[in-house]
Amino acid sequence: MIIKVKKVLFIGVKEDQDRFFKCAQEKGFIEFLSKQAQCPDYPEHLHNIIIAIKLLSKQPVQHLTETPQNFDIQKLANTIVENKSQLDKLLEERKMLINEIARIEPLGDFSLSDIRYIEQQSHRHIQFFCAEHKKPPFPKELIHLHAKHKIDYFMSISTKVRNFSGMAEIHLEKSLQERKQELQQVTQSIHRCEEILQESGKYLDLLKDFLAMQLNQHNLISANKKTSTHLNDTLFAVEGWIPKNRIQELFPLLAEMGVHAEEIAIEKEARIPTYMENKNYGKMGEDLVHIYDTPAIDDKDPSIWVFWAFALFFAMIVSDAGYGAIFLALSLFLQKKFSHVHSSVKRLFRLFTVLSCSCIVWGILSNSYFGINIAPNNSLNKISLIHHLSVKKADYHILHQDTTYAETIAKYPLLKEIREGKVFLQQAVDKRGGFTRYVILNEFRDSVLMEIALLVGVIHISLSLLRYWRRHWGGIGWIIAIIGGYLFFPKFLHSTSILHFTNCISKQMGYVIGLYLLIGGMTLALLLALIQHRWSGFIEVTKLIELFADILSYLRIYALGLASMILADTFNSMGASLGLFIGFFIILLGHVINIVVGIMGGTIHGLRLNFIEWYHHSFTGGGKLFQPLKLLKTRNH
Repeated sequence: MIIKVKKVLFIGVKEDQDRFFKCAQEKGFIEFLSKQAQCPDYPEHLHNIIIAIKLLSKQPVQHLTETPQNFDIQKLANTIVENKSQLDKLLEERKMLINEIARIEPLGDFSLSDIRYIEQQSHRHIQFFCAEHKKPPFPKELIHLHAKHKIDYFMSISTKVRNFSGMAEIHLEKSLQERKQELQQVTQSIHRCEEILQESGKYLDLLKDFLAMQLNQHNLISANKKTSTHLNDTLFAVEGWIPKNRIQELFPLLAEMGVHAEEIAIEKEARIPTYMENKNYGKMGEDLVHIYDTPAIDDKDPSIWVFWAFALFFAMIVSDAGYGAIFLALSLFLQKKFSHVHSSVKRLFRLFTVLSCSCIVWGILSNSYFGINIAPNNSLNKISLIHHLSVKKADYHILHQDTTYAETIAKYPLLKEIREGKVFLQQAVDKRGGFTRYVILNEFRDSVLMEIALLVGVIHISLSLLRYWRRHWGGIGWIIAIIGGYLFFPKFLHSTSILHFTNCISKQMGYVIGLYLLIGGMTLALLLALIQHRWSGFIEVTKLIELFADILSYLRIYALGLASMILADTFNSMGASLGLFIGFFIILLGHVINIVVGIMGGTIHGLRLNFIEWYHHSFTGGGKLFQPLKLLKTRNH
């Protein structure tokens, strides 16, 4: 939740200033205000420490058995940074040497001093050339040495310096053997630098502890600089933000100190920080919220909403219980393997666990297991919501003998005598290449999945409007209009809604009620907007296009989920047709690709539907995160 903050003025005697800030840093719930436009950057000497930590974090994990006495950590950091700089230079030099060797190797291995001696004694000029490959004959003045990578190499021995059209002269500063020796020396130097970095990896925790200590000291000094002095430097004063629910912690903090705290008014132009306090699932949702923006102080905390909506969208996009089981196994392994990581990383692992479980649940409901075609009579269908709705849809069309039924019978005349939806879906098959496809079942399943995606969009956007109806009265009207559109639009699409074949409402009744709700909701939205915003409320008419576009955006859930199912099924078919050995690797590679694409799509689009479509109607954003003065701690302390 978002908790309001209060502005407090602290006035105290100069002798207690250092003690006051140290205690405030230990408690960590006060953000002090600075009179400066910008906060000073970290001290220069800390930059190498930060860089050294980043470098050592990439090295194999090591632990220091015993902390050395009188150890110069700053010197260690400088040495690590210098070593990395030297390593980068050596790597660049090795790259240049490899290119140079590749350039001169076709000319052969010879001594440049011998070439110079021959030139001096014979009074001739020896030159080397290269040109794009072409068929002989070559110029008589040239000796063809070698052909490599569609390039011909030549040598010229002449009484004068020669130039040949279409050819580039190759200048040699050192021989091939000398370049190879240089490459060997550089490679050895690279290995030494890499060994030094790996050896220094055991000092990573020591560097982290030192950095935390230095940053705490720096932050403390910076907080002290935010004070103003009075009465000939006998008093100090500083302002700060304190969360409303932590005001009671202030008085024990000031006990036995000559410091007085007084709540003061907040100026209109002041930028008030946003203090968010969440636990468990809400805290994981808060991590997701900060990816996009910080809520404004007058926003409602969207953390828990974003969390569960993201879990649902991710599951519907991945859309496979088998993949979810793999994710869950990986998540549990990571939690056990890295049990001592930072709390933020632990929350990431827990988020992955929730996403894994949601994938399993939705995969079971949608009857999707590694893209395997499940027969209609399989016992797994008993727990599949999508299969149950598909059967209901088949029963409805059989009962009403509608257009969909007529089109199906035209394709599959044998289904004409069937009066049970389950058998109807089971008999409509297409057998090709040794595979059985339940065509009508797949069509009905896809239509159900598409409508569920739209229904999710209708509910999600409606909840967004409902959350902020006090700020935007027209949202009530638009919720009614959205429900009406969901009931009425199947008439234009000539489709049968889930509400129809589950007997929630008849088609004609749904069309009539939907039309009334659609028109009435739009009218109510406009009237409420005019009441709330006067003449500027007429702009509310444009909201119709926004809502229509936002709800249609949820079709991406269906499209990505269907694509994942099709890819999985395609790789399975390819693998089965190629035999056991090759097929196994094709199926394995295909599912790995599908999993990677699914994770990317589920993350990007799952968050996008929250941050763009949903935020559009219930989020202001642009807030400033509450950043109190507090002690930075490492894992070891």
